[in-house]
Amino acid sequence: MIDQLIVQSNTVEWATTSDYANVIGIKLDGGSGSSTTLFKSVISRGNVFRRPVGNTPNNSEVGLSFKNCTNVTVEQNVADVGTSVNNAVPYSVCGNVKAFNNKKPDGTFVAAYNTATSLHLAELTTDVEDALLVI
Repeated sequence: MIDQLIVQSNTVEWATTSDYANVIGIKLDGGSGSSTTLFKSVISRGNVFRRPVGNTPNNSEVGLSFKNCTNVTVEQNVADVGTSVNNAVPYSVCGNVKAFNNKKPDGTFVAAYNTATSLHLAELTTDVEDALLVI
């Protein structure tokens, strides 16, 4: 078991679309069907995952993927995931997930996505905007 893993300020440029299929910027996964927590605390901050300029998205790119983590904090990452916003920060079998200010290169915000429940994780900014709409 890993107590703490911090991934910060990395820039990853994927290969050309003819050279890959289903690329993932960061993947922490305990394996198929595993429910054992392998990562206690994961922090991913300020990372950039992108395809080379001019390459066509294939919508199978995944920014950061987490499975079997107790606490996950994902903030200020940029993931070039085409039109599949659910691929920016997918997670499952994780205890406490916090995501803030993750986006695509065009500035579109992307919420973390629980693949087990098919629900997006609410972010602080979304909660504040929703509260302001009520006022």
